[in-house]
Formats: sequence, structure tokens, C-alpha cells
Amino acid sequence: MTVVPDAPVTPAALSAFLRGVERRGLVLAQLQCGDGAAAERALAAALRAFSSQAAGRPMAGWPMRFWSL
Repeated sequence: MTVVPDAPVTPAALSAFLRGVERRGLVLAQLQCGDGAAAERALAAALRAFSSQAAGRPMAGWPMRFWSL
């Protein structure tokens, strides 16, 4: 088995990941908050928090990290 080191995180990779989870994140936030405006604020906070942490983490761990915020 060949071990491939993690590639450096690019802004394009981070943007693509966030676009991929944004809609599902909003649905989950709406279910948890019960209010659309609060859900949008919660999602925005989660996206900001994840964006600031993602650069130092391997891309393979991004889904688990995002959904655990």
C-alpha cells in the first residue's frame, strides 16, 4: 500500500467543500433551531469556524470535523 501525503489545502478545495455541505447544513440547522433566521446565523458561524480550522487539517478529515461543530 502506498501512503500519499496530504496535499496542501487550496482555497478552491475549501470553497468546493463548503458549497457541498452548505445546503445540508442549512437543513440540519433549521431542524435544530426551529427558526430560519437563527439557522442561517448558526450555519454562517459554523462555516466561519470550519474555514479558519480547515487549513491545518487533512482534507480527508473535513467531513467529520465540519459535522461535529
